[in-house]
This record gives sequence, C-alpha cells and structure tokens, in this order.
Amino acid sequence: ALLLLLAGCGWFGGTARPAWIDGGSPQFPSAQYLVGVGQADSRPQATEQAYAAVSRIFKAEITAQAKDWESYLVVESRGQTSTERRLTLDNVTRVTTDKVLENVQVLDTWFDQKTRQYYALAGMNRAPAESAMLDRLADLDRSIQTEVTEAHQAQDKLSRVRNLKRAAKNLVLREAYNTDLRVLRSNGQGNASTYRVAELTAELEQFLAK
Repeated sequence: ALLLLLAGCGWFGGTARPAWIDGGSPQFPSAQYLVGVGQADSRPQATEQAYAAVSRIFKAEITAQAKDWESYLVVESRGQTSTERRLTLDNVTRVTTDKVLENVQVLDTWFDQKTRQYYALAGMNRAPAESAMLDRLADLDRSIQTEVTEAHQAQDKLSRVRNLKRAAKNLVLREAYNTDLRVLRSNGQGNASTYRVAELTAELEQFLAK
C-alpha cells in the first residue's frame, strides 16, 4: 500500500510544482529528452494531451518539408482531387509519427490541488529513439537501392515503371523519417540519401512520356 501511495503521489500534489511544467527541468534536460506537456481536468486527458504535444513537434516539421515531395505526390495521385493528395501526405505523416511515438512514455505527472488540474510530461530519450530511426533509414535505403537497380536493369517496361514508383514512394517515406531524425537530434542534422525525390520522379515521368 505504501508503494502504491508513493507511486501515485505526483497525481495528488504530494510534491512541489515540477519545473517541467514551466518549460525546463534538470531531471529531463532538452539535450537528452524530447518532451511535451499536457494539462487537463482529468488524468487521461492530461496524458493524451502530453502525447499530442510530442506528436505535433514531428508533424510540424514534416509539413514544412512536404513541398519537396510535391512532385512525387502529384504523379502518385494524378487524376485525384487536392483533398485526396492531402490524404496521401497525411498518410505518410501518420506512418512515420506513429513509429516515433512508439518510443514516447509518460515521464512524470503532477496534480495541482489549488486549480484541480492534472499535468503530465510525455517524452522520449533521444539516444535510443535515434538508434531505432537509423535502423529504419538503413532498411529503406537498401530497399530503394534494390528497386532503382532493378528498374534500370529491367527489360520489361511495366517492371521498370513499377520499380521506379516503389523507389520514389519509399524515398518519400525515407525523407519523412529523416525529417523525424532531425527533430530527434539536438543538432538538427539528418542523414542525406543517395537519391532525391524530384530526380526519381522526373525519371519516371520521362520514361512514361517516352
């Protein structure tokens, strides 16, 4: 019973107001942790908002980079409406962000007795999350290289088109993961790819036109 009481004391305001509520904490330094804070009238809502705060960091960066993938998205969704193209990008964002959020956990909680508000701190340790991201990038790089090679060696036209489209699609996904990697790294640096989305898309369009 004592252990349970100690574990839950944060929710009942048993300690002073944590520093992380106001944007910084020596316990979870920004160089080591990427965090988000949630505040709500209930414990589940505070936790959900904290997770959402972390998610928004990644989604904002991917949205900012989306213009670089527009050439592929136009080819992939030709004949579709702008709304459908938006859904394609949202799907890429959701796939990568969901993978990143696998590394997020609740780091700390607190309940303010005066305001009756619950607070939650969600976040991830940058180092293991970065390691997992690098593994995904390596897998995608191998797939892209194989698909590009098979496209260039293919005698069958449909096989060439199919492999180029797969390579371009995986490259968009790879660039989204690389954007997440830049967020994870405190220096903001990613790992450049051998290929560019615009170049693969241009090659595909030229081959289709021919």
